[in-house]
Amino acid sequence: MKQFHSSIQSDCVELRLKTVSKKILRKDSESIENVSEWIGLSRFDQVEALGTLFAAMEENSGSFERLDSDEGYRVSFDFVSTLNEAQALALGLPKSFPYSIRIKSISNIGSKNYSLDWIAYGNGRQLNVSRVGCFLYQGNEVFKLNADIWKIIECIDEFNSSGLDDFDSKTSFVSELRSLLPETPDGRVYFDGELAEVSLQHAVAFSLQITGDKNSINFNPVLFNKITKDRASETDTLIEEDEQVLTPNDARTFSAAFKKSGKVSASYLLGKGKYVFIDKSLRPALGAVKTAIASPKDARVEFAKAPQKFIKNILERDFEGLPDVDIEIASANIDRIFIETRQFSDRVTGIGLWEAPDLPWLEIEPQDWRADSYSFYVQGKTISIPTPDLEKEVEKLRLAVQTGTTQVEIGGQIVRPDQSFLNFLMGLLPVKPEDPPEPEDPPGPEEPPEPVKEKGTFVLLTKENFESVRYNSRLASRSGALSAEPPSCKSPKIVLKAHQTSGLNWLVESYNRGYPGVLMADDMGLGKTLQALMFLAIMVETGKTETGEPILIVAPVGLLKNWEEEHSKHLSGEGLGSFARLYGNSLKGFKVAKGRDIESGNASLNTDKIRGHDWLLTTYETLRDYQASFGQIRFSCVVFDEIQKAKNPRGLIYNGAKGLNRDFVLGLTGTPVENSLSDLWTIMDVISPGRLGDLKTFMSSYPEPRSENAQEALENLKQLSVQLLEPSANGPAPVIRRMKSDLSDAGLPEKILVPSLETTVLMPRIQDDEYIARSNKLNSGQTSMIEALHAFKSISLHPISPVQFEQFSIDEYIKASARLSKTFEILERIHKQNEKVLIFLESRKFQVVLASLVREKFKMDHSPLIINGLISGEARQERVNTFQSNPIGFDVMIISPKAGGVGLTLTAANNVIHLERWWNPAVEDQCTDRAYRIGQTKTVNVYTPIAKNGSFGEKSFDCILDRLLNEKRSIAKGLFVPTSVTGDEFGGAFKEGVRGRELSLEEIDCFERGEEFENYIISQLNSVGLKASKTQSSYDYGADVIVKNEKTGRSAIVQCKHRSSGSKSVSQDAVDEVLKAVSYYDLGAPKLFVVTNAGSATSGCRSVANENGVTLVLRDDLLTVQGVLGSKLN
Repeated sequence: MKQFHSSIQSDCVELRLKTVSKKILRKDSESIENVSEWIGLSRFDQVEALGTLFAAMEENSGSFERLDSDEGYRVSFDFVSTLNEAQALALGLPKSFPYSIRIKSISNIGSKNYSLDWIAYGNGRQLNVSRVGCFLYQGNEVFKLNADIWKIIECIDEFNSSGLDDFDSKTSFVSELRSLLPETPDGRVYFDGELAEVSLQHAVAFSLQITGDKNSINFNPVLFNKITKDRASETDTLIEEDEQVLTPNDARTFSAAFKKSGKVSASYLLGKGKYVFIDKSLRPALGAVKTAIASPKDARVEFAKAPQKFIKNILERDFEGLPDVDIEIASANIDRIFIETRQFSDRVTGIGLWEAPDLPWLEIEPQDWRADSYSFYVQGKTISIPTPDLEKEVEKLRLAVQTGTTQVEIGGQIVRPDQSFLNFLMGLLPVKPEDPPEPEDPPGPEEPPEPVKEKGTFVLLTKENFESVRYNSRLASRSGALSAEPPSCKSPKIVLKAHQTSGLNWLVESYNRGYPGVLMADDMGLGKTLQALMFLAIMVETGKTETGEPILIVAPVGLLKNWEEEHSKHLSGEGLGSFARLYGNSLKGFKVAKGRDIESGNASLNTDKIRGHDWLLTTYETLRDYQASFGQIRFSCVVFDEIQKAKNPRGLIYNGAKGLNRDFVLGLTGTPVENSLSDLWTIMDVISPGRLGDLKTFMSSYPEPRSENAQEALENLKQLSVQLLEPSANGPAPVIRRMKSDLSDAGLPEKILVPSLETTVLMPRIQDDEYIARSNKLNSGQTSMIEALHAFKSISLHPISPVQFEQFSIDEYIKASARLSKTFEILERIHKQNEKVLIFLESRKFQVVLASLVREKFKMDHSPLIINGLISGEARQERVNTFQSNPIGFDVMIISPKAGGVGLTLTAANNVIHLERWWNPAVEDQCTDRAYRIGQTKTVNVYTPIAKNGSFGEKSFDCILDRLLNEKRSIAKGLFVPTSVTGDEFGGAFKEGVRGRELSLEEIDCFERGEEFENYIISQLNSVGLKASKTQSSYDYGADVIVKNEKTGRSAIVQCKHRSSGSKSVSQDAVDEVLKAVSYYDLGAPKLFVVTNAGSATSGCRSVANENGVTLVLRDDLLTVQGVLGSKLN
């Protein structure tokens, strides 16, 4: 038996693995295992904990150190504190501290002697403890402190020993300390004494509250906390001013103190015991606000128009010494400090010269699951409101609050009208534009004002093709034709494949015919970069770039280094000639003025110096910010790599891209259409304006194929493909798109897509039961469709959370999941064949678990490498190189589909397993292409494990998703069409499957609460068009459900009685209750029902029911209860 053993040192924990051999009549023997032998573990909790350890080593090697004897590791307290209880115990560490920590202040915060102390409390008394790192010693017992508590204690001890005694330092510290506390008090840590009375808010972002008019403009900073800042940066939602961190009164106090103080303070006193702490990162920006407040009127106006400009100018000095790529990232992060609230945005959009185009007819396709209803838990009740009814329900609640009504029915539940609930619901309503103000009488004549130079967000103004074709590119008359022969500077090691030679010929012919530009939309891994470089080299050697018209390559930040490396690899000598980077720190060498073009409206780059280079490399963001400078330069050719970055017709990047002055444009992308056909139109409007007509007509001419228009839409899309992909009498096709499956010359081996019939597995009992239980909750109305979808997605991967595995062995845990068991069956074959495999898996928690299982199961000497969004670019490339460096032998790499879907070459692997699916077959195919690309020499096998539920069959979650993805993939073959599976598409197919399955009587018997039975009845009645609503849980006066037929106006009162089995009876009290309810509900003459799963009714129950016209719906009729009630109410 193998057991982990921990030894706590002064600065770390030493972990070792011991093998204990049981002896009969003798003392057990122990031996310490070398770390290379840390395999053969039988307990799954040990395997998972060890996987967490190894994953952390990959991400932060500085927290771990191998012991000199190779018998274990020195592990940091930081890492140990993050382990949950099960993981800690599995690694031989002490259990977590079970008591609470009390934090108290010594003296008051304004005193020089101010300090804090922490005290351990348990069983109602103070505990005598000592601490070493994240461990507390109490007598003979040792406990592990979890990360949040340990950080708090470390923070306190560090502050007390720092000697800082100024007020700002103390308030800063208390603010940071409070931020470490859990948002919801859990009893483990609490403040005592003065600290409990101190209210301290932490501001990390701001906006401006504009007041006054053009003659007297003023503004106040509006402060926001980290949660609001993150939401503003991660979503497109405009933030409201009233979401600020301060109350209105405190905000006024802060504004007055802020304007009065000479400099930006770390904290401001707002009242007794109330402070706001200004984060260090925010203070320089607020310093700019103070400067603007003290400035003349004109300067204040300009600041209000573009506050980000001032922020960036102030913070620009912090960029000194940063690598170019980091500068691009830092510049983008600065934008997050200033939050454009709805109030600020409404005020300034008319001032700036840039206005996003209004395209109301252009639908934005959502890329997530959308709920068909909203669910809330309010006043002890679960309320569900269908999305279309939300506005009506909000208005009902608003009137109830306004009139002082004591109760109101919202979402089928009786609730007490509550202002806070009303505010919450109103926040969910779509924002409507305000009605335009009434026109005022024109003012009398006045002296014309002095001309004022406009400022704002300056862009290249162009003729738009949104609603009509105002600009149509023409064929260019170019002197001197290019030769299709490969350039002389081509590296001797490079041999163009047939399709690459064909692509080069196409580029040359398109150029010679005078095309303004073309789109190369080849499949991933066919060498688009190589073909582009060959074409550019031909242009250089023909002299097309010698007249001060350089080549411009625009690429995403992550591909900048790749372009330089590919240039050096494929071209010899000087290649394309003299080179310059136009991004990051390198951009400073070209600056002739401070700021960015979009802020000043002037070219701030030295355009003559730029023209002096032969080829230039920049980012989409730099092009966006310096449109005036780039717009002054005539480029011989512009290459847009991953041109889908400019696909948003409402965006500034698209605006900058289409406004460039260029002779020829080459767009590169493997995914010309991702979410909408407007992607393709926007790309082509950059490359060849007018070719696809105007956007509005284009979108109406090519609707997405849906059930009601499928045949006609597909025919139209076929014609679009012919128009773009086929040559005409006027010249070659404007778009070239070759798929690897269509090319025999690509030199690629066979790709075998293993049929789903061979990879589909029935769910084991534990997974099946979890799936059915979730289905029952959905059918009984206890959960919304959106919640159910997420649950089915998770259960279909594995029914047991990675943190709830202690009771399982490794094999038991694997066998509990259909997908996982099939995956390991596939891995067994790959292992025997000594091959490598890529496993695509979205869940980060499960990535670590899977790596642990694979390492243990196949006795690997290292954990499988993981690539996900947490891995830096440099570390990512190191892992790729490690994996690729040894093409022989079994190995596994686990990859997140989103993080690893592009930019990776992993041809050492010839097996791909899609353990978790992405909802877009194009993304899934890109993942497969990490292995199936030029350079691959072995047959590539692609597996997709599918979990099928025994009851649902082909209507199981995995089966529906597999069908939809295959349909999308099939439709898109040879066509330009969005391939994402939308929430509506999946929800519709899934809803049909889930609700097509009725619960059995035995499953109904298993309901644990009467409420579940009531929800089931309501669900059944609503399914046939009746309106069934649950009454309040207490004081319902005998009515559980109120039912209305809105067509006939008839109503019913239902009393629900659930029994544990069909052998039970329903008694007379059920009928008595429903009779009592009649006088309490204003329903006229309602029909009365008792509905039960009981198999029989007592004689007294039947007698009273017959006498009073109460219908009994017993077990035999329960599954058709909707028909019984429906017929009575028609």
